[in-house]
Amino acid sequence: MSEVIHIENFEIIDRLGQGGMATVWKARQSSLDRLVAIKILAPSFATDPADIARFRDEARAAGRLKHPGIVQVYDANFTDGSYYFVMEMVDGYTIGEWIRRKGRLGETDALAVAESAIAALNYAWTNFGIIHCDIKPENVMIDADGTVKIADLGLARAIGAMHIRESEQEVLGTPAYMSPEQVMGRTDLDCRADIYAMGSMLYHMVTGHPLFAGEGDEDEIMRRQLAATVPSPCQEAPELSRRFTHLLTRMLAKEPKDRPRDWKAVLECIRCVRTNRPLPGEAPHPGASTIFLVATESESAADLIVPDRGWYGTRLVFVILLLLTGGLAAWWFTQGKPADRKAPRPLLRKLPVSVALPAKPTPPQPAPVARHQVTPAEQEAMAQVARVLLRDGVETASRQAAEIAAQHAAWGADSDFAALQKLLVQARAAEQAALDTFTADKGKPFALSLRKQSVSGTIGDMAEGRVHLVVPGNDEQTFTLDDLGVGERLRRLSCAGDGSAGAAILEAVWACRAHDSASARATLSSIPPPSGPIFLRVIDEPQP
Repeated sequence: MSEVIHIENFEIIDRLGQGGMATVWKARQSSLDRLVAIKILAPSFATDPADIARFRDEARAAGRLKHPGIVQVYDANFTDGSYYFVMEMVDGYTIGEWIRRKGRLGETDALAVAESAIAALNYAWTNFGIIHCDIKPENVMIDADGTVKIADLGLARAIGAMHIRESEQEVLGTPAYMSPEQVMGRTDLDCRADIYAMGSMLYHMVTGHPLFAGEGDEDEIMRRQLAATVPSPCQEAPELSRRFTHLLTRMLAKEPKDRPRDWKAVLECIRCVRTNRPLPGEAPHPGASTIFLVATESESAADLIVPDRGWYGTRLVFVILLLLTGGLAAWWFTQGKPADRKAPRPLLRKLPVSVALPAKPTPPQPAPVARHQVTPAEQEAMAQVARVLLRDGVETASRQAAEIAAQHAAWGADSDFAALQKLLVQARAAEQAALDTFTADKGKPFALSLRKQSVSGTIGDMAEGRVHLVVPGNDEQTFTLDDLGVGERLRRLSCAGDGSAGAAILEAVWACRAHDSASARATLSSIPPPSGPIFLRVIDEPQP
């Protein structure tokens, strides 16, 4: 480890990995006695003081991201000619390692990972305007408790703030996941560049290989991202649903305008895939996406996509239908009774009896996919977690679920209980996102309805899940989400814009606590079985 630079207050323990731009080390922070990960960038990145200043500004922006689905950046600095980041140490494995172990992931697992990751990416984009620029399986991790975490979120911008030597002509990112506009070196990137990368990662998860695998070096792959296509993933994994395939087609549109407009729109499409409902929005034109659909698949897109016609378009359709209905009614009454009308002339000549019509070919049906069967013990465990969630909240329920999962390892990562754990992870993220909405209100006068009283004052800092409220008389109070009235909590959750299934679970729990069982039932009806029906059963149980 002679190449490691010395960093005061950190004891380097082991090297975790090395790439073209950085080396990651496991270290112990002496002052706090905690394990951390330190990413040390190559010394060749910059020597200009202006570069160092930009690096620190972008690193501070990354450090402000506080979300359970984001690997926390603790510190960033420049010393001995090298840049380094000090980050949260994640005890788990990457999605890339999971793919290498299993070969490829199923649609359910892939969507669960995407939903959790998107909740974190939506938080960073909505609240700070930060995009990742390097989404790939190696930058998405599963923690020991099952939490999906995004690594290096915000760091790509920090690296991009530095001048790269012109002779290298380097574009930041990983070619197999880069959007066409990123390949072209455009600087006006937004979250739709990350949406393309997330679509590329989903393709990798369900097929077992990245886009354009084995089709040349990195420069060739980047060229192919601009105009080339790949076959539908259904050709390699026929068990994939058609709606999932069309979701990938939209996310991997070559032009940003043809992709979902933001992360909330992607989450809505994912919910439609899960519940077998038509996708909202417009499908890309044939050839406008990196996913190439054959004719039969393209024709079926009309059944899967609900075009967004807008206010005027919807009413125009209604007017046309009304005119057609009136015209048919007028024709009926002016032509007399059905018995008085002559029989219509046949439009087609009957074929001779001896002519046999060819049978319509039946398309091959994919073999049924084996699915984990939920056992009575697993159902009861899920009900137990649901009771704890209703009584004590998300954090306690997550701990309870982790303890149960440790006792029943045979259920596996594909079980319905594991799916419930992923919902809890999303619920925790949604809860944090609702709390983070107070950040925008800092320094503003505010009146709040708490559960036991109403208070007014000025919103102060937020730390460790508590919001500080400065009230007249130089007094200061703190409160958490649980101290707020249910109506205010639901409003904050709506403002956070987290459209995950976990957010729906959280909304249903809060509605139950407000004794609004009708709203809770309506929300839980969107949760796929068995989690949704089990929650419905639990809220009907008599309360002690």
